[in-house]
Amino acid sequence: MIRLELPGFSGTPLELKEALRRGRLSPRAVPLLLVVDQALAQVPEDLRQRSELLPILAELLLLKLSPEKALTPREEGEEAPLVQVLLDLSETVAFLEERLKKRSRLVPVSPPPLPKPALRLPPRALVEAARPFRKAVLAVSRERFGLLEAWERLKGLLRGRVAFQG
Repeated sequence: MIRLELPGFSGTPLELKEALRRGRLSPRAVPLLLVVDQALAQVPEDLRQRSELLPILAELLLLKLSPEKALTPREEGEEAPLVQVLLDLSETVAFLEERLKKRSRLVPVSPPPLPKPALRLPPRALVEAARPFRKAVLAVSRERFGLLEAWERLKGLLRGRVAFQG
């Protein structure tokens, strides 16, 4: 437990913060360098304990630097939005911690491969590659059967001679 000994105050950093917020102690009467030195001297080198102390010291610094009229206690209705934001933040942190625990056993998968760019071939090579797939065109000779030929065959049929013997 960290104990701070200042002129006109003796207690923990949280008690000092509350005394400053409530107006029982003037921010001008608090030597900030002495507070930080005493607090850091009492905290071991453990990173966790220092990380717990740093937000309190940052808030003390903010209270020291803010004007005194900002330190007056506010009405209950003004703090409600801040409390709601803090509750939302704690819910978000809990959700993210739970999600991290659930995903801790998952094996990461590599992302799908990106599509490869199309080959750049010269136009002549493309023509040669498409040559086997061209449509075949039949070369059919022009038919020589017309109206005159059909009339001659019909006349022969009518006379009794069949001219349809290919």
